[in-house]
Amino acid sequence: MKKLILLSIVLIVGCQGVLVEPDTQQMMFIYANYANSYYDGYINETVYEENTVVGGFIVSDPIVEFTHLKVNETVFSGDDYSSIQYGYTSFGRSDPTSRITSNFTPLDVEVKTSQGKMNGTISLPDTIMTLGLSDTSNLPLSTPFTISWAGSNADFYYVSFDYEYKDENDNSQWDYFEEMTINNSYTFPDSIFSYNGEIDYIRVQPINGTKPQEGAEGNMSGDGSGFLYYWANTFSYEGDDIIVGSGTSGRISNTSTLHPSEQELKQRIRKKIENRILGNDEF
Repeated sequence: MKKLILLSIVLIVGCQGVLVEPDTQQMMFIYANYANSYYDGYINETVYEENTVVGGFIVSDPIVEFTHLKVNETVFSGDDYSSIQYGYTSFGRSDPTSRITSNFTPLDVEVKTSQGKMNGTISLPDTIMTLGLSDTSNLPLSTPFTISWAGSNADFYYVSFDYEYKDENDNSQWDYFEEMTINNSYTFPDSIFSYNGEIDYIRVQPINGTKPQEGAEGNMSGDGSGFLYYWANTFSYEGDDIIVGSGTSGRISNTSTLHPSEQELKQRIRKKIENRILGNDEF
């Protein structure tokens, strides 16, 4: 595996822009997403079929031209499957023609560009079977909160939750907390829970791939440096909201629109992986 050799890369949060110093080899982040269903925009219906879709982006100076993505024996290519953005080349689509529907694991992935090919093989992590919480009804103020899980063999996990509360001025507030861990549990510190409110939208995402940390080696071989990731279904807590302190009187208003959608959640995960490998965030 080739080590990270880019001189300097800066990911701009909020958009997938990348600034790259000159005279560098290509570097790519590739994400394979397994799901039990997908939404077909052509028929305006959800199709309940196992599938995996693969996409990502490549940074290099000069910017590379995308040739193809090969997933097992299926090749995806063409101008409508990639685009050149400011400082990077993106590839992948989420429509039904861009998915594989069998032979999900292991996954052989090849990306070919004008600068050469990168290859990698990765397995689908097992789905989480159970989720445990240190408190399922009422969490006292200034108390740590632990989320644990079992059943998965992933290389690491992304765990997150939403915290809705009213501050000292009785104004509605919303916070989103996230972390990555190689363990099967994570404890969020007591300092987080200083206001009466509710914890909801608890999620754990199992992920296989290189542990995201500064200086990590890619798990692909070929012409450049490549990081290939594969994630199973997100496991979401389906119990009642957890009351923090005395909770709130009545529903907190105007916060439901703040909860990230599944697509936004995946984008958050990608950003966190990339920032940690590039040294912008600690594991």
